[in-house]
Amino acid sequence: MSRFADDSVHSAVQWSRRHVDGAEVIFVSGELDLVAAAELRSHLMTVAESTAAPLIVLDFSGVTFIDAKCAGVIMGAWEAAAGRGRRLRVDGLRGLPKTVFDLLGLTPMLTAREAASVGGRDRDDREQRLA
Repeated sequence: MSRFADDSVHSAVQWSRRHVDGAEVIFVSGELDLVAAAELRSHLMTVAESTAAPLIVLDFSGVTFIDAKCAGVIMGAWEAAAGRGRRLRVDGLRGLPKTVFDLLGLTPMLTAREAASVGGRDRDDREQRLA
């Protein structure tokens, strides 16, 4: 897994990117705070502007913290993707990151799924299917 932020900043955020079922999936882990915001913006905007995939999934199952600045960065990437005819969705929200998204009113907009889910991984959905 690659370091997400510049090593000189000492960010603990890690990420990886791959194609899954036609979607561009970005797996993110760590704390998304002010230190990580600029690099997060750079990576997300690059994906939103360059991918040919119709769906971009941010898998946040490994994210333990997010602040309002990074939530704003994600909304900017959502708008950039929408402006190019793509959808951006966040999967795996739980704990504090889910609470932040709920309080900011972002959960319905960023976690909406189509009937046939593509890409990403949501442990809660997967566990329900296995039960």
